[in-house]
Amino acid sequence: MNNSECAVYILSSRKFLLKKCLDEFWENYNSQFNLPVYIYFFSGTYEKDFTDYIKKSSKNIIHLVEIFPRIPENIPEEEIFYNRSYNPYVKKHFSGKKRVGYLFMERFCSNITSYNEFGCITDHLKKYNYIMRIDDDSWFRKKINFNLFEILEDYPIATAYTWNYVNENVINTRENLWKFYLNYISKNNIIPKNKNLKDAVLSKDENKMHKLLWSAGNCNLYNIKMFKDNGWDEYIKTINDSNGQFMYRWGDIEVINLFGYTFFKNPMYDHDLRNKKLYLNKFFKSKYYFLSIMAPSPDNKFNINFIFFKFRNLFFKILKFFK
Repeated sequence: MNNSECAVYILSSRKFLLKKCLDEFWENYNSQFNLPVYIYFFSGTYEKDFTDYIKKSSKNIIHLVEIFPRIPENIPEEEIFYNRSYNPYVKKHFSGKKRVGYLFMERFCSNITSYNEFGCITDHLKKYNYIMRIDDDSWFRKKINFNLFEILEDYPIATAYTWNYVNENVINTRENLWKFYLNYISKNNIIPKNKNLKDAVLSKDENKMHKLLWSAGNCNLYNIKMFKDNGWDEYIKTINDSNGQFMYRWGDIEVINLFGYTFFKNPMYDHDLRNKKLYLNKFFKSKYYFLSIMAPSPDNKFNINFIFFKFRNLFFKILKFFK
């Protein structure tokens, strides 16, 4: 595997976490490989002074790309997830259009090969066979002295860690996913290759699907050729046509992992970085944690990240004036 085949990408909206994330990523991993980092952001999220600052201050090779998300026109307003008032998750965590950015994020992160489609990655990534997706609050805590990509020669997916807890929030953000999946494999005469998912299908037990091991999502690596050679393009089109990300908040983790479990006996390699204390999905127990509680939507500039960045600029301007 050649480093020129590999790239890293982030969908970002948290100003000050992004700088911290990039610094730790360089120090504890990318300084060994110097992989390009593509930072995607929804239109209106970042101003030019901030993107200039990120380019100049990071040791990583940075490419900043603005993208333009939209809700598909064929979804009635009342069908969008934030209007499903009967859903306990919506009532507790997802009320109002201010959370629409999360739905845009789910569509973006699910579509790992939908180059140049609305709100998706661009063809900047088309030349790479292996891609790594991290979040702007991914915390590379200590030195990782091995190549995270190498295992992708044998697996379609590698991940920082896996999880399989099932709670009310998990169930309420997978509404109709099992029904969709059973219909998809029946229509296409598919028998899942993974034993655990096959057992769930044969026993018609949705709970077994919920209890599968799922990838981290916030630090996933993909072998793009393996995806494309095993029917990914048709699968993700069917997912997108269902509008499940916008109507039910289907997560990219479930969307991508279900594909893996369907077409591969062993779709995923777990690097186990969390238990090795090398990686966390947020800056827990640090001064940065409060910035990662909620990512702002593209149309909501009155958020703590925006205010914090403006305060920082003002502080340095005052400091420069007195010098």
